[in-house]
Formats: sequence, C-alpha cells, structure tokens
Amino acid sequence: MSIDLDELNSRQREAAETIEGPVLVLSGAGTGKTRTITYRIANMLGKGIPAENILAVTFTNKAAREMQERIRAVAGEAAGDMQISTFHSLGLRIVRENAEYFSLPAAFTIYDQADQLSVVRKGLRQLKVPDKKFNPDKILWEMQRSRDAKYKVHPECEDQDDNWAVTHVWEYYRETLQKCGAVDFEDLLYLPLRILKEKPEALEKYRRRFRYCLVDEYQDTNEAQFEIMRLLTKESRNLCVVGDDDQSIYGWRGAQIRNILDFEKTFPEAKVIRLEENYRSSQTILDAANCVIRNNRRRKSKKLWTTKNAGRKIRVYAAEDEECEAQILADELFNLHAKGAEWGDCAVLMRMNTQALRFEEALRRNRIPYVLKGTLSFMDRKEMRDFICYLKLLTNQQDEEAINRVINVPPRKIGATSLSKLSAFASQNNWDLYTALGHIEECGEIKAPTREAMKEFHDLIERYKVLMQPGNFARFVGDLWEDLAYEEELKELETSERQSRLGNVSALIDSIRYYERQGSNTTLSDYLQQLHLQEEDEEEDDDKEMKDRRKVKMMTIHSSKGLEFPYVFLVGAEDGVLPHERSVQEGNLEEERRLFYVAVTRAKEDLVISYAANKVRYGQAIACEPSCFIDEIDEDLLEIHDDSVREEATEEETELAFARLKALFKPDEEE
Repeated sequence: MSIDLDELNSRQREAAETIEGPVLVLSGAGTGKTRTITYRIANMLGKGIPAENILAVTFTNKAAREMQERIRAVAGEAAGDMQISTFHSLGLRIVRENAEYFSLPAAFTIYDQADQLSVVRKGLRQLKVPDKKFNPDKILWEMQRSRDAKYKVHPECEDQDDNWAVTHVWEYYRETLQKCGAVDFEDLLYLPLRILKEKPEALEKYRRRFRYCLVDEYQDTNEAQFEIMRLLTKESRNLCVVGDDDQSIYGWRGAQIRNILDFEKTFPEAKVIRLEENYRSSQTILDAANCVIRNNRRRKSKKLWTTKNAGRKIRVYAAEDEECEAQILADELFNLHAKGAEWGDCAVLMRMNTQALRFEEALRRNRIPYVLKGTLSFMDRKEMRDFICYLKLLTNQQDEEAINRVINVPPRKIGATSLSKLSAFASQNNWDLYTALGHIEECGEIKAPTREAMKEFHDLIERYKVLMQPGNFARFVGDLWEDLAYEEELKELETSERQSRLGNVSALIDSIRYYERQGSNTTLSDYLQQLHLQEEDEEEDDDKEMKDRRKVKMMTIHSSKGLEFPYVFLVGAEDGVLPHERSVQEGNLEEERRLFYVAVTRAKEDLVISYAANKVRYGQAIACEPSCFIDEIDEDLLEIHDDSVREEATEEETELAFARLKALFKPDEEE
C-alpha cells in the first residue's frame, strides 16, 4: 500500500516522511496539524510497519476518535488494531494488565473529582478541624500538584497549615482508595510510570509492543506523561511529538512547557520541522497574533502566514462600563446576523466563566440565541451519579464511597447515626462495609427496622451481581432501575423536570446496551471505566451544542482551544482580567499572553476585542485599563472605537436598528 503525500505542503510532507528517530513538529495554530499526523501514520503503515507497533497519544477521546477515523479513511484496513488513545486510556490499559502488581481487584473503580472530594472531606473531618478552616477543593488541588514521579506527595504549600492538612489527608486518601479497590485519574499516569520503572520485564514488553510513538498536543504534557514516553522510546528513539509552545495554556493543571522547549536536550539528534502556513485566518488576524506572541521570551521562533487576503481590521471597543460593553456585543452580533451570518458562526470568548452573566443578560434581552459551554456535565447530575454508584457496587463491593452515597437513595430511613454504627461494627470485626452489611442481623446496636432496610439493600446488590455476567449484563440494567423505584427521590420536582431526569437515566441505559453490542465479552466494569475516562476530558452534550448553528457560542478561552469560528468576540479584555492579576503576581505573564494568542487565532474572518473603562465591584466604581496585550498589536491592524461617547447613528445603522426592532417584536417561532 502506498500513500499519496501530494496533498501536503512541503513542510507537512517532510514531517510525514520522517519516520525513524526523534522528530519535533512545531505546528502553529491552523497549520494542518491533524492532516499531517494522519498522513504520517498512514505512510508508516504503507511502509509495512505493523499497526500494533504504533502508539499515538493525544489528550481527549474526541481527538483520538477523530484521528482514528481519519487514518482509517486514508490507510483503510492497514490501520488494524493500532493503539490511538488518550494518556489516561493508555494508562488504564497498563493498569488493567498489571492490576495484581498494584494489589487492585480486576474490576477496580475509577474515582472522578466528585468521588475524590468526598474522600478529602472525610479526611478533613478525621482531623477534627473546623469545617471552614480548610477548603477541600484546595486540599485536593495541592495533593494533585505535589505528586512526583515516585508516586508520593511532597507538599509544597506556602501555607504551613495547608501543608499539614495535605500531608495528613493524603495518608487517609491513599488508605481509603486502597481499601475501596479504587484509583483516581492521576493513578492512571503514576501507576503505569511505577511499573515501567520498577519492573524491567514490563518495560521491555511495552517497548517491544510500541516501537513507534507519537504524541499530539505535546506542549500540554506534564512530568509523568513526559517520563512515560521517554522510558518507552529510550532505546528505539522513535518518538514524534507534535505541538505548539505558543498554545501552552495549561500550566495551572500541571502542563510543563519545558517538555517541548527542551525536547532537543532530551533528544539531541532530533529533527525539528516548523509548520507555519495557516489555512484558517486572514493575514490581519495572523499579523496581530504574531505581534503579541513575539514578546514571549521562552518560545520556539515561528511566524504564521497565509495565502489569504488581509481581511478586515480588528475592531477594538472601549465601552463606558460593563453594561455598555454587553450591549455593544449584542449590537455587533445582531448586525452580523442581519447581514446573513449564522448565529452559530459567532463565538464569544472570555477569560473566566464568571464574566458571562452580563453578556448572557444582554443576549437574552436582545433575543439572541446562545449556548454557554462548560455548564453542568451530563454525568454530574444527581440521578446519574446515584445510578452509576449502584452499577459500581455491582462490579466492586469494596467501594465504600458508593455504599455511603446510595444506601439511603431512594430513602430507606437509614440515617447518619446508623451508618456510623455500621462502620463501627465493620471495624470491630475487621470487615469492609459490604461484608458487614452481609452480617447486619448480628449488629444489635442498630434498630431492627434499619437492619432490615440494610439487609434489603445488600440483597438487592447480591441479586443483580449474580445476574450481570460478562456479555450479558445490559438487559438487567433496566430491571435494576425499575427495582430502585427512584421516582421517590424526584417526587418534589415538577412533572417536566422529573421526566427530564428520568430521561437522562434512560439515555445511560441505552448507552450501556449499545456498548455491550460492540463486543462478545464486554463487562460492566469495562463500561464504567471507559465512561469515567470520557467524562474526564469532554462533555458530549456540550459537543452537540457546539455544532448547533442556530446559537452563538459562549465559552472561556481555555474551552475554545482547538476550535475555530468565522467571527470571534473577545470580551472583558482588561488588565487584571487578561492578563489575570493573580497570574501576573505569580510570574505567569507569558502563559497569559499565550492565552490571548489562542483567543486571537480562533478567528477566521473577523475579530472584535472589547473592554469596559469602568466597573463596579462591591458598590465601588473602579477604573479599568485595556489589556496590555492590545498595546502589543501594531496600530495599523486595529480599528479603535471609543464607545464611551455615542456618535449620531449613520443611515446604515438606523436601517439595522429598525430591522432589529422588527425581530424583537416578531412572535416566537417553534423550533
């Protein structure tokens, strides 16, 4: 099989043809990175490299699926069983294959952030400190950021009290996860790293399996991810990394920009290929992006260019206050729509979700349809988490977090006092909670009606545990839901809301049935593990909403990475917001500048930047300065509008205003 590389430009082709040895592909925004990766892998398959010897890693399930689909479209059946996954999916595979080494049950549970916070809160309660002294979210964050490659915690908190709390909660946290047969998402990186370092035969096995490795979005890798890839490719040297240091915006969650900046130190023989021809934006937008990002000192030099025309100048609006800025946004959106633009071609980007309220109000007031990305995840809704906890218990009865969540859901008159007595009963007999439930009739400390309710709960789990066998579990999931009679939990809700909640679970059950049909020996445990991986890095509901062309898209700049829109509105571009005051104080100005760069390069045709000259905070008026990044853009690329003083409307603006009024008083249309 030969692959036609003529569709690539010269730099893309060079990257696709360079197969052996370390390669660093510096891919600027909109330069055809995915196409390059697709053809590179297809070319490798065409040259006879077995699919099972190629490992491609990216950061979201969505990106992995897209890559797999594209490679199959180009290479066909040669793509075979090639491993294309996220880092966490790769880690899950390694942990599954080595569960005994980590003293984990085969059907171990993956704890998401809500589960983790629950354990942290219990750990804090064990310290017997005032409830408000420590923030569980902060303690969890400190625990996550202070892990090292040896899988221990070395607290680095500036606050001594936080340091003490992290150390003690960490011990409780690890003991709890071990007892519950559970891992968290960080474990899916650090456990594989442990086995690669501690078990030479395992390292050799994975090196033989993955002789060629490729990492997408390499600028977002953290220390553990870097170390995993370094170990896997230390002998073969066949590591291709693709990324853009100018789009490294996740330092706050552990990404190490030095991984891409210092790639040639780790691999001195590496070939460096720069992709600079942009296929997305006008030259004016690219020139503005280049103006801003060249002020960063820690970066690989590159300059985006395009064969497209210059395009419209970037409009910068200085609004009198936040209300005026929001109305300017609504006016601009309406004017675009009146000229034929689809609402869904427009994106409103902001530094923080907390900025959204004013702009949402203005859009609603002007009857402009919109969707806000990053709202409550489908899987975070109560009814979903409750039912998933029941499913977890069917696969892993050690999961005490799941027991505590649902033993009284729907209500069984099992209160906190009874649960405390159950826990004491388990400790006295050196049992886990589930085993204690199996002996609940022996616990005289708990009243007879409550013991009976606990026994019924235990019997329910036991009955369905037997029924749900590999390859034949989906048909019993719906029966379990019916047996729970969960409607009692929703009785206070209005009928429409109640039906919506029940519909969520129905969709989950359909998903389980579909999953089971995909393989002959699938298990409920496999499904739950994959479900948690998907939940971690994407929101399917959001993804569908983002494709709706009838609605303006509103999101943070972080959420916009990887997306593109014909018309982009960057709002709230004030000093102290973008760049964020705290980030500047912590010495992260360059990452804030990269964030601004990402926002600019989302725009294809038109970019509008706005800021408020005045804000009100806690009843006090505050004067604001425009973002310093605006000043870094050459003046001839900008069209400045000082809207603190309104000028007399032009004839065109008057016509648009009448059209807008007509739309406002138009009866609602049924969708």
